[in-house]
Amino acid sequence: MGFVQAVETMQPDAGVNSPELSEALRQAQARLLQLRAERGIEVKASVLPPWETAEDATRAPNWLLLNAQKDLQRRRASSSRSATNLACVPADPPPSPTAEPESTSATTCATKTVTVHPTILLAMLKQHQEAPGRVWLLLRAIDHDGRGWLDVEDIRRHLTENGSPYHIFGWRRLRQLLAQGEGSYWHRDEQDRLWLYGAHRIAYKLDSGRLQGFPVELPISALLGGIQAVRAAFYAIFHGGRDSKPISRETLESLSGIPGRTQLEYDRVARVERTHNIAIGERHTAENAQERAWRHGRAAFHFIDTEGRQGRAGQEYVAWHLPNSYRADYPRRSRGSRKRLNRKLADLVKKGIPGNDDRAVEKLFFPNGALAAKWYNRSPEQDAYWRQEERTRTGGKLWRVISRMQR
Repeated sequence: MGFVQAVETMQPDAGVNSPELSEALRQAQARLLQLRAERGIEVKASVLPPWETAEDATRAPNWLLLNAQKDLQRRRASSSRSATNLACVPADPPPSPTAEPESTSATTCATKTVTVHPTILLAMLKQHQEAPGRVWLLLRAIDHDGRGWLDVEDIRRHLTENGSPYHIFGWRRLRQLLAQGEGSYWHRDEQDRLWLYGAHRIAYKLDSGRLQGFPVELPISALLGGIQAVRAAFYAIFHGGRDSKPISRETLESLSGIPGRTQLEYDRVARVERTHNIAIGERHTAENAQERAWRHGRAAFHFIDTEGRQGRAGQEYVAWHLPNSYRADYPRRSRGSRKRLNRKLADLVKKGIPGNDDRAVEKLFFPNGALAAKWYNRSPEQDAYWRQEERTRTGGKLWRVISRMQR
């Protein structure tokens, strides 16, 4: 019997203790609970009617109070979930004398990275700007909200306090670097806030030219050691952002300002892998050997293919040593950010792209013979190299060459 039917069967003079009335109300109550269950309506009170919970009227439940209490509990649970979600978002509260240091550990900082561009880091090395450059990179990592500015007192707390995971030096050294980087890496306003410059603006200030290579993810832990380790990381980033094509120590020195002996030390500190390269040229004749010796000096030598990798076994060739290839194990990012920065940089640069970069070196070496031949048809006055799959016994790379046309 439905609820409406149960109400219609009630008589005006029926008492509360009437068995017919009680049975009708029980059936209506059961039907009502069934409908609520089918529609997913939450029961906000006890499923038993008040006359079955207690015989005493003073012990009867107050439905308004029960429903209000449940609604209050639901709101409290919702508020606690929102507070938990907000607690996961890092924030920068204003520092106070009693404030505790951040809970970020050194292990967490070691897993964090900051995206850098090798061309900018090489320009920092060449102009001896690696110290303020490191501070700029750390401040970018600390500015997790992406506001573009930080309070100087907050910077002091992060970089100089002993309990901070970003601690690298004292307050005196920080003041010196803030003054050194003023106008090149940041600007300090009257409210004691430090406004960080963008990468394209810093590239313009350093006169680095167009950005080359892939952007690279640099671990924050590489910035927290001594200044020698920071310089080595900046140097290794250049190798991490380019293909492992041969490049000479002289070219590296012109790009970064780092002498060859120091490059060897940075290779050891930053764990840069070096690979030897050998180019296999024409058949060995007195004329070809003399020509290659004139062009490559002591790097040219007489090569006998005893294993028959280039042709018939025992054939003799003119060969010469190429510059080494280098590899640094850093994750790469897409070139999209580099293209955007180059467009912004083009709006700032009012003069031509300055001098030495690796584009001329990159055009000499190709991954296969088809690309080498295509470039050689355009510039027959240069040698065109392409890499072979075979390697030397010591693990070096073998390169074939299309010799330039003789005039």
